[in-house]
Amino acid sequence: MSSLEATLSMLEVMPEEARRKVFEYTQQLFMARKPANPFVPMTADQILSDLEQSRRQIAQGQGADMEIALSEMGKALHQLGSYIDYVRTTFSTGIDEP
Repeated sequence: MSSLEATLSMLEVMPEEARRKVFEYTQQLFMARKPANPFVPMTADQILSDLEQSRRQIAQGQGADMEIALSEMGKALHQLGSYIDYVRTTFSTGIDEP
């Protein structure tokens, strides 16, 4: 049993108030670690330089097969969506989402 499965098993038997406290604590952890903006602004020169490097890598055969890359991204997004749905239904706070 993975740590995630073990944690979910414990949460399933907890009273609702205890689950709400776990949710609020977890939410605080994520908010404390989340930077305001994870993306560093780039200049036009940086963007063009990255594009040039990308084109060189593709020309040298270092690029990923897009069919495979898109398939893997789709699988990851599907898994993430399933997990988000599970969390929403299990730990519903009653707060409307934006």
